[in-house]
Parts: sequence; C-alpha cells; structure tokens
Amino acid sequence: MEMNTQTRINVNDVAPEIAAVRLLNGEAEFDADRLTVEKVVVQASSGAVYARHARFQIRYTDRDVCVTCTRGSVEVRLGALGTAIYAGQQLTFNDNMLGTPALADTSSVTAWKRRMLIFSQASLAEVVQEVNRYRSGKLILRGERLAKQKVQASFSLDRLEDVVALIRDVYGARTTSLPGGIVIFQQA
Repeated sequence: MEMNTQTRINVNDVAPEIAAVRLLNGEAEFDADRLTVEKVVVQASSGAVYARHARFQIRYTDRDVCVTCTRGSVEVRLGALGTAIYAGQQLTFNDNMLGTPALADTSSVTAWKRRMLIFSQASLAEVVQEVNRYRSGKLILRGERLAKQKVQASFSLDRLEDVVALIRDVYGARTTSLPGGIVIFQQA
C-alpha cells in the first residue's frame, strides 16, 4: 500500500488471509500481488473494494469515492449492489449511489506517484482544492466566474507556485498574498 498526502486509514484485523483497511479520507494505491494475503478489502464511505490479483487506486474526498483499477480486476460493492471494474476503468460511488464503470486516464490518476498533478478540463475550483492538499498555506478563489474556468495543465509537486502564476497570468486574476502562504485570487 502506498498512501498519498493527507490520507488516513484504519487497519482491521479480520483474518490472516485478508488485508482489511478502512480508508477514512485521502488516496492510496493497493497492489494485492505484493501482499502475502489471499484478498485485499478496502472500505470507504458505505462501500468496499475487493481484490485478489489487482492493483488499484482508491480516493475518498468529501463524500465521493473513486476507484481506479490499473491492473487485473476488482469488485466494488455498495450494500446489495456490486460491479466489477477492470484495468483501465474507474467508477465513483457515495453513500447513495454506485456509478457505472468508465474508461480512466490512469496516467493522470497515478500522477501523484510521480510527484505530478495532471488536470484535463477541470474547473479552477477543483484544481485549487487539489493543490491545497499538497501546498503549505492556502489558495483561495473569489468569484464564481473565476472558479468555473477550465484548466488543462500539469504541475510538479515540487513547483506548486506555478499554479499561482497560472491563475494570475492566464486567467488574469488579481492576487493578494498574505502571511502563512495564503494567496487570494479575485477576478480582474
């Protein structure tokens, strides 16, 4: 298991042949073949992911859980509902809904492992929310029009100040820098 930033888990002692984990929040990658157990079970929200010979990412932020299979297949269950996803697929679920499998951009999903963030037509609000997980201080957007701008970009986790330059230079936002790494952006 490899955990991303701001990730919390509980390890459950179910049985010697089962690796059982509850993802409380954040993101992690599990490689069932690297473990000395028969099955990996990861619970998040009200659902669970079951894997035997697979590698998968699971991300739990806010209320939604996104599962991306990068090798093999996994079963995702939510109550009595369940579905399988295969390498190159992902699905999202929350307490009330189990999504359908869809194609995944696995390179973007696993980019954090290469110390990168990749955004493809994400709203600026989504970009700022994700960057704030990694950056000391906080980026704050003011203005709905600015927050809805679409972003196609990639950033190194070692150079997150490039995000500040992008928002200022490409989207024309006025910036106010405050102590503690806080930067406020307003639509110009």
